[in-house]
Amino acid sequence: MCSVYNPDLVNRRVFIGLGANLGEPLKTFDSAIRALGNYVSGVQVIAVSSAFRSRALVRNDAANCSQPDYCNAVIETRVDLEPSALLRGLQELEVAAGRQLGGDMWGPRTLDLDLLLFGDLQQNTQGLVLPHPGIREREFVLEPLNQLAPDFRLPPDGTLVDKVLARLRLRTAKPLDVSGGEILESRNDWLSLV
Repeated sequence: MCSVYNPDLVNRRVFIGLGANLGEPLKTFDSAIRALGNYVSGVQVIAVSSAFRSRALVRNDAANCSQPDYCNAVIETRVDLEPSALLRGLQELEVAAGRQLGGDMWGPRTLDLDLLLFGDLQQNTQGLVLPHPGIREREFVLEPLNQLAPDFRLPPDGTLVDKVLARLRLRTAKPLDVSGGEILESRNDWLSLV
């Protein structure tokens, strides 16, 4: 179990992205949300978004182009530990769910847990960049994040999540309808987990 207590971090809103396209993603999400506290001490789940389906981000090579669609969701947490300790715990949870770390970053996954935002913290170190790189370009992250925190201000410029999502939709000229884009499971079904 990972823990590096830091009382200065207690009230930060921390958002974690969940993704999976192998096995039974919704069951995997359910298990991961329930197990989070076992892998990382000092984490309290506050809210869980609905799960959305999106196409896999792939390189343009034959090996990766025919992946199953992803399921994506976001959870909001409160933590009292350092970002690096939280990241280590998330990686341990990924491994417990069958993910092989260090593999193809574009490959399919049983569980992908991304530390998206750690309050307004900006950090760029080996192994951890906050906010998560590409967050402003990924509708499959912004859509569930917007469900939980449309008024959250993204570092570094403080733009509201709902405004970033609206701009992305205008640029791409498509709402999350990359592969249906339907909500797979309502967040209300998961509220009993928090």
